[in-house]
Amino acid sequence: MLKEFLSLIKWLFSDLITGLVFIVFIGAGVTLYYKYRESRREQKPLYVKGLITDRFDRKQRGYFQYKFEINNKTYINSAYRSLCSECKDISCVVGDSILIEYRNGNPGNNTPVCNR
Repeated sequence: MLKEFLSLIKWLFSDLITGLVFIVFIGAGVTLYYKYRESRREQKPLYVKGLITDRFDRKQRGYFQYKFEINNKTYINSAYRSLCSECKDISCVVGDSILIEYRNGNPGNNTPVCNR
C-alpha cells in the first residue's frame, strides 16, 4: 500500500514538473516574440498621427483603440489605458490624436508613444 502511494506521488510530481516546464517554454516564447517585435520596430522607427476611436475594458484592464492611415491603408490596434497616465499629453478621449511609432515597411508592427 505504501509503495502504491509513493508511486502515485511520483506520478503526480512528474506530471506537475512536465506542465511547469511547458508553461515556462510558452511564456519564454511569447516574451521573446514581443521583444523581437519591439527591437525590430526600434531599428528605423517612423511616426504618424493616429486617432483614438474607442475605450473599453477587458479582463479588468482598461484599453483604448486607435487607428491610423499609411498609403491609403487603415491600421487599427489597441493599447493599455495606463499609457494615458504615463503621458501627460494623452487624455485617451475618443477623438483625440495620438503619436504612433511603427516599423519602416511594416506598419502592422506599431505602438502608441508619448509625444517627443
